[in-house]
Amino acid sequence: MSLLIGVAVADSQLAQPIIVVIFIVIALQNWKRISSFINTPLSSYKKSFTGWLNKQKRKELK
Repeated sequence: MSLLIGVAVADSQLAQPIIVVIFIVIALQNWKRISSFINTPLSSYKKSFTGWLNKQKRKELK
């Protein structure tokens, strides 16, 4: 639906701001889904990275 609106105004001067607003609205509506989609891999990566750092520190202490 929103893509059709974006295509409809693409040839006018207001195309850029309208498309930006549409994308912002879509992003805000799906923010929880998007943020969880981004944060889930990030948190697991952070956990594995901190685990790796702790192993490196333990190796240096020995």
